[in-house]
Amino acid sequence: MADSWRRKHTRESIMLLRLLIVGLFASGWSVTIASAAEPADASVSFRRDLAPVLRDQCLACHSAQKTEGGYRLDTFAMLLKPGDSGDMPVTAGKPDESELLRRLESDDESERMPYESDPLPADFVKLVRRWIAQGARYDGGDPSAPIVTIVAPGTHPPPPETYARPLPVAAMAWIRQGDRWLLATGGYRELLLWDPVQATLVRRVGNLPSRIHGMAVDTKRNRVAVAGGEPGRLGEVRIVDTGSWEVVAVPWVRGDVVLSVAVDEVHGRWAAGASDGYVAVINGEDLTVLWSAEVHKEWVKQIAWSPQGDRIATAGFDDQAIVVSAKDGKIEQVFAEHKQPVWGISFLPDGKDVVSGDESARAFFWSVSDGKKQVEVRVGGGVFALLAGDGGLFAGARGGRVVKLDGKTRKESGRWSGPKGRVVSLAWEPSKQWLAAGTDLGEVWVWRLKEKNQAWHWTHRVTATLQPQP
Repeated sequence: MADSWRRKHTRESIMLLRLLIVGLFASGWSVTIASAAEPADASVSFRRDLAPVLRDQCLACHSAQKTEGGYRLDTFAMLLKPGDSGDMPVTAGKPDESELLRRLESDDESERMPYESDPLPADFVKLVRRWIAQGARYDGGDPSAPIVTIVAPGTHPPPPETYARPLPVAAMAWIRQGDRWLLATGGYRELLLWDPVQATLVRRVGNLPSRIHGMAVDTKRNRVAVAGGEPGRLGEVRIVDTGSWEVVAVPWVRGDVVLSVAVDEVHGRWAAGASDGYVAVINGEDLTVLWSAEVHKEWVKQIAWSPQGDRIATAGFDDQAIVVSAKDGKIEQVFAEHKQPVWGISFLPDGKDVVSGDESARAFFWSVSDGKKQVEVRVGGGVFALLAGDGGLFAGARGGRVVKLDGKTRKESGRWSGPKGRVVSLAWEPSKQWLAAGTDLGEVWVWRLKEKNQAWHWTHRVTATLQPQP
């Protein structure tokens, strides 16, 4: 019975996250292929000319996550290794003895790559032939680095003028602009900035991933980190300046979606977690990656800093909640009592204890020192997001409910309702005492705790032709 329940609810978990990842629109990415009409002796750059297309067209089937035919090309080093056929993919200087090129050029649909898809553009295939003939030189630095990291950050296509239907609200954050607070939400290839008082859209910020799953604001440097991507193809953290509203850096890139990001206000760093189980810490000053490490075997759904900035807590879909050192990513503690995917996680204000939640409606309070459960609280309706604030924790649940857990008594101390869907994102503005929640049905609610919990609410949908602004 327990195994049957677990399988059922794990499937529900994955189905919901897929909805949040895929969203309600098709995705795209601009790729420019160098002209094959260039002089025959013109040097072909693997990084510039080949890697972007390999990333877009091949990684979905030939990576660590999915390895069709036993062949991977998610790194240059792997690209050179034979798959199940045993034939050398690339023989430098000998295009006709290179299995990779033969597969790209084949007229036999059962052999041609990409399999069961249109052939790659003839100009690109000619570039591959020229590259091999020229010696198959690699100009991307470390040959073991993921191909997605050697490609120069692209410019994302513009978002649609309007949305056909509401978009799930997978991420949100409060951003101060002058004397007012705006609520930023993750749209389709854009940030949407809303005036909650008027419940109106006031700005659209483009050049962002098709689906946005996390955002975190560095208030000292006036920047927001945006995490997102496209399943099986690209994940990234983009840094947006909240003065110019321009993307100023893309410090972390993965071969799959980046699902979460959090800011350490103490030391000016961000931590991000991806669907391949990796976690990275980004220096907020120079926007470089300080370290990156595999922490989970599945998606890192949520990530949180300790109040002191010395530890990071992660919620994984491998049924584990983990605490790592912020210095180097080494695992310090593992909590394994969930027995199903963990959606939310947060430290308590003292930094000594952690709360993690899953969709069984349980929130566990546990100790960083020994990893043992202290208290188990029934939230009701599952826990799909956790956020520290107002001396405790806010938990997003099914049925449009947000529950507050007191940090001292470790009991429920407040409850808000109104939306219809599952609350999958939360944002807290302490000076105004505004609590924002977003649902998987595309609902945005803002409760005003100082005003007897009066609320503003609106649909997460662009209906007017307000254009993305620079």
